[in-house]
Amino acid sequence: MIQFQKKKVKLKLKTKKETKKKLVKAFPGVKFSFNNTILDISKENGDILAMASAGSIDLGNKKITYTKKGTPFMAEKVAEEIIRKAYEFGINNVKLQVKNIGASRDIVIKRILLLEKKSLNVEALIDRTPVHHGGYHFVKIPKY
Repeated sequence: MIQFQKKKVKLKLKTKKETKKKLVKAFPGVKFSFNNTILDISKENGDILAMASAGSIDLGNKKITYTKKGTPFMAEKVAEEIIRKAYEFGINNVKLQVKNIGASRDIVIKRILLLEKKSLNVEALIDRTPVHHGGYHFVKIPKY
């Protein structure tokens, strides 16, 4: 009988090193409501890089309920999280876009502007809050 011997072959795979492209400019968008605060970071062309909201923040073993997501404390934690993600992408210059009103609007803006002194350069603060011009006109009741 003929017996075949198995040869052990070692393959060496070469992998490319993954390098993250550092972004120079980004647009953090902040959407406020009375129930939640949502922040995201997008490129100049509109692609979203990272997103954070009050429900996605981990506070250890504390459960975040609906009423606590709209508080200024949670908005401050969301701002810290999105700033940390901006550092990971190497973002230096930002144009902050703010939309709607909420209890924590001023706190988030101040938190991001305070980091301007350290390393985050805020070039512009854009307010995109919708403004009603004229409002809704009620239908007239017919007179008999």
